[in-house]
Amino acid sequence: MKKTIIILVFMLVETAIYAQWATLNSNSPPPLENRIWTEDPFNIMHDGLNVSQWFRETPGRAIVNGRILTYFLYDTYYKNNGSGIELFQAFFDYVENDGWIINYENIQFVDPNPNLAESVKAMMRSRDCDVSFTLIQDEMGAPDHVWAYCVVNNFNKTTGVYSTVIFYINRYYDRNGNMIR
Repeated sequence: MKKTIIILVFMLVETAIYAQWATLNSNSPPPLENRIWTEDPFNIMHDGLNVSQWFRETPGRAIVNGRILTYFLYDTYYKNNGSGIELFQAFFDYVENDGWIINYENIQFVDPNPNLAESVKAMMRSRDCDVSFTLIQDEMGAPDHVWAYCVVNNFNKTTGVYSTVIFYINRYYDRNGNMIR
């Protein structure tokens, strides 16, 4: 009996990490939607493109383990020579503005990530994007559930390798700013 429970717990954790159960829905605004260039207030250096256009931000959906998941996709090679470090602050702001707290002490790097779902890879290839971002949580899916992950997938066009960074997050506030624990 103990072996069965241990195996089930291991399978749940593995599925949560690699299947990427999503909390985003198709109505979620993209993380870069209203961001402005702080170092280029007149948008001269960026050819008149806003931040979202600069990284070719687009939503996408993939079916992973029978679930439809929503991702935000980015092309860092379009105008930024493959550098997407600016995206992380937008992702962190997006997560925190939705009432989640990021646990910066427990970051998981999966590099390379051979277990990334083929549907996610195909979605990224079809949109010619090298970065994807989503929030995931357990299958309960309650909006005030207290654990989840922020997942960023990256494709290195030079090496042809996918990698993943997982930030554990906890919900302390609901969408209205009321503390829930």
